[in-house]
Amino acid sequence: MIMKKLKFKRWPYRLYAPWYYKLKKLKASIDLKKWGFDSALADALAQVYWNRYLSKKYIKEMRLEGERVFDGQPVTRNSDEAFILACGNSINHIAKSEWDFISKHYSVGVNAFFVHNFTATEYFTEFNDNEIFIELAYQQLLNNEDRKHVNVFVSAYFVVVESLKYVAPKVIKPIFYAADRVRLDNVELLMNVVKDYYRQDKPIKLSHQISNLDVVINYCVGNGYKNIYLVGVDLNEHTYFWEDQDNPVYKRATEYTETIRRKYKLSKEKGSLHSTASDAQGKQLGRLNIADYLFHLQNNILNELGVQLYVTNPESLLASKLPVETLSSMVSANTEA
Repeated sequence: MIMKKLKFKRWPYRLYAPWYYKLKKLKASIDLKKWGFDSALADALAQVYWNRYLSKKYIKEMRLEGERVFDGQPVTRNSDEAFILACGNSINHIAKSEWDFISKHYSVGVNAFFVHNFTATEYFTEFNDNEIFIELAYQQLLNNEDRKHVNVFVSAYFVVVESLKYVAPKVIKPIFYAADRVRLDNVELLMNVVKDYYRQDKPIKLSHQISNLDVVINYCVGNGYKNIYLVGVDLNEHTYFWEDQDNPVYKRATEYTETIRRKYKLSKEKGSLHSTASDAQGKQLGRLNIADYLFHLQNNILNELGVQLYVTNPESLLASKLPVETLSSMVSANTEA
């Protein structure tokens, strides 16, 4: 399958879409009044409601193409612990005994973590038209026979909207998900909206505030995990674990990273924050940076659910926002037990 023009955006859509959006804005105005918020927030909330509508359409597109889609059903859970594996440079400092420990638990690899030789339980990745990214995604994950047993979740939005080069893999048939894009920078309203995505009495609904990381956290909480460990979530610099490494796959990944830096004018200088942690980017896009978002998510929603986020790297930008639980301390505690 190669995605072409969106089926739902044919001529009837162009006729009804402006009027349907007005209905969404009317609903937003009514909800804001009901919740006690300023009516000036109606445009931002209406966009959230519109994005929910579009998410359903993206999933319908994938169904029409005969693809697998995420329907909100939870996985079978064997413990309360989940490890979310990101791409920060601290991944290179994880010892073999610590990887062995993680391998005994549920784990999710986020975005390009698939270039690492550790195989996660599941993967969540977005997709783009960069030739190097496509090469690595198919080589290391989607057409990798050694990983044919894992679930791979691919963002439907990035396939049907931002990519024209997705082709159905030969080995793994991915599961497409559509996370609702929630673009709100009013913290109280944001938490009021997001809490609906963390309800435990309904099928899992996914939200995307600023990063695929927060989508995966949403997914893990929906699956009932109570202790969620963020591994390789550094954020205090814009470098990745595959850079400056003597490994052919990592060198190719580094080439990909450099193309992205040039495209978006990102810096890898020491002290330069990851783009998702940038206040400037958050304000430009009408949303919170990832550190502030996770802080509010923990204190306003997850605490009530008995869920705790931990960061495993003491040097992470999140170490001032969330408790630190190092992998070495977990391995030691497990050995003593």
